[in-house]
Amino acid sequence: MPSEYFTHKPNWRQILIHSLATACLVFAAETFFQLSNLQLINIFRQSTKENIMQNFTDSGMTAIDFVWFQGGTALTAMSSFIVIFISFVFLCRRRKWSWVNSMLAVLITFITFRNTHETGDLVRRYFWYSRDHFLSSIPDLVTTASIFLCIGLWLMLSKPIAVFIETGGWKPPRPDRILY
Repeated sequence: MPSEYFTHKPNWRQILIHSLATACLVFAAETFFQLSNLQLINIFRQSTKENIMQNFTDSGMTAIDFVWFQGGTALTAMSSFIVIFISFVFLCRRRKWSWVNSMLAVLITFITFRNTHETGDLVRRYFWYSRDHFLSSIPDLVTTASIFLCIGLWLMLSKPIAVFIETGGWKPPRPDRILY
């Protein structure tokens, strides 16, 4: 790899856009993983803080089930961070951008996700309110994950976003950087 990929100054637009794309894609992966244990998700959805333990024991679920679910969610998030970073490296090579900016974006998003335990609740509370519209967890989870997957892929692969990162506005890119 040429040294020019390391000497570029930080592109705050690329870091911001790739951080948002990473957050959306990781949240989509975690939400799709939640489809693997709908019984546990339904227990949490239908319980309050007062009766969660009673509903948990009445359902026949054990603490091991909960631990496996939490571990699977963490493994899904970690593997999606790795896959997203690798795809950002390929994207940056194709567009002749510095991959260091994408590495910073993934690290910033990773630190934010791991230090904010309520990320899913915040996202659902403020950006998507499908719990009130669906009676079942399956359409809720699929709709939420699909929307965040589409937003993340659009931020990652969209040509207008690439032009914004390249030029700092919505003007045409330089002729040597046109993406075909």
